[in-house]
Amino acid sequence: MVDPKAFISEVEKLEEKGGRTDHIFISRRAHVIMPYHILLDTYREEEQGGTQIGTTKKVSALLRRQNRTSGHQNDRPSES
Repeated sequence: MVDPKAFISEVEKLEEKGGRTDHIFISRRAHVIMPYHILLDTYREEEQGGTQIGTTKKVSALLRRQNRTSGHQNDRPSES
């Protein structure tokens, strides 16, 4: 999963420290975290009585859904 804001921030930090970023890629199959995903996660926590369920506001619900439905293999196609 990719949070575009966090990704850009991390790339900028790497570049500031002299790190190479020309070899970084994002899989075509990566899920993109949008701001509304984080809001939905927050609302779900509030709906459960305001108790946090241990999330970091980085879309725990989306992760749970992905873990349930994930059946994909590697991102790279086989070489056969």
